[in-house]
Amino acid sequence: MRVGTASDPSCLSDCIWHCKPCVCYTELEISADKETISWRADNNLSLCLFPPLSLMGVKATHSFLKKKGLSFTPTDYPTIQSYHTLHVDLLGSFYPLFIDSFFKHEPKVAAKFVLDRLQTLLPIQKTILYMDGNRTVEKNATAQRRLNVQVRDSKKLESLLFAAKTKASKGQRVSVSQIDAITRLSRRTFRFINDMKQTFIDTASALGWNIVTCRGEADVHIGSIGMTDEDAVVSGDSDLLFYQNIPNVIRPLAGNQMMLYKKSAILQALNLSAVQWTSIGIVSGNDYDSNIKGFGIATNYGVIRKLDGETIAEIVKQYLCSEGISKVRDDDDVDFRKSINIFVFQKENILHEDGDKAGKGIEATGYRKLRQDIQDIKKKSRERRKEIRGKNRYTRIHCINYGHNITNV
Repeated sequence: MRVGTASDPSCLSDCIWHCKPCVCYTELEISADKETISWRADNNLSLCLFPPLSLMGVKATHSFLKKKGLSFTPTDYPTIQSYHTLHVDLLGSFYPLFIDSFFKHEPKVAAKFVLDRLQTLLPIQKTILYMDGNRTVEKNATAQRRLNVQVRDSKKLESLLFAAKTKASKGQRVSVSQIDAITRLSRRTFRFINDMKQTFIDTASALGWNIVTCRGEADVHIGSIGMTDEDAVVSGDSDLLFYQNIPNVIRPLAGNQMMLYKKSAILQALNLSAVQWTSIGIVSGNDYDSNIKGFGIATNYGVIRKLDGETIAEIVKQYLCSEGISKVRDDDDVDFRKSINIFVFQKENILHEDGDKAGKGIEATGYRKLRQDIQDIKKKSRERRKEIRGKNRYTRIHCINYGHNITNV
């Protein structure tokens, strides 16, 4: 299903992923299950991968702030030079750049390409890069949903490849649209695995970048760091707006632009305390806990701004006991404990398993293998058509030499 067109993916209310500015994105494509979103470029090749909208931080945060009149104007990256330290959530900011680069190139080449791109945006001396570490219990459900989408797409890809190879073997032409579909599905099933992460970390360190490998999620680690108003976090993940320690969030956009969100401006405009704002993020649906049905961020803002409490735990407890919420709760066990542990205490439980094992084989369909498969399909199709034409020509000549009727040959 395709919906509309746009010149900039940031036009989506909560589309937070940074795209390569050198590509003209012209068409948005949403899969039938509404789980995966990708942009089609003017060369018929999808260069950007978006995770499901429901899995990108606190739901509808950016659109909510915009509706409340907090329309922060996009600015150029040189503006960030004014900050003392930039804490960069790598995959939360530049995930499509990583996927595009490692999908196309060998890991060492891809790592160098990504770092060259980052160097045009970020001052090395002021920047600390953070890479996600091990999977966590708290985010395992989200990771599993993403993996399920990849597994389904992987099966579709296998089916398309088989159909294309079958057509080629029969001498039938494999259309450009079929090749394009194979390419797009290959990108969606591609996985940035631990070996690639390590190659990137080693390359960044060798080139003089300050890079931290987090124990668990990078955003949680960043949320635990004490910061001043002179510091900022670079991330497209709206979760970072709700950590109490973070004063400024820079949201990457396409075209070398960014959106700067100042926590103090948000609190002042919404007439909220810091603990009320974090409480809204906890109960409004995020990567750790779902919101109560019918109570998104806008509705929860109306409820929580009337609550008074010195701690987040107190406000969340009052929220759950409030008249409107208690009537619609369908699960008495809802307590948002996972979100409280993350946003308040930055407490994670590491999954002691191989994060790559669950999706073994999905990452194998990289650009190089795909390109070889496509070339083989085209070559086999040409050879088979040539062979069929040769047989038809031989049959015609044979029939002419022996005086047979060749009308139906």
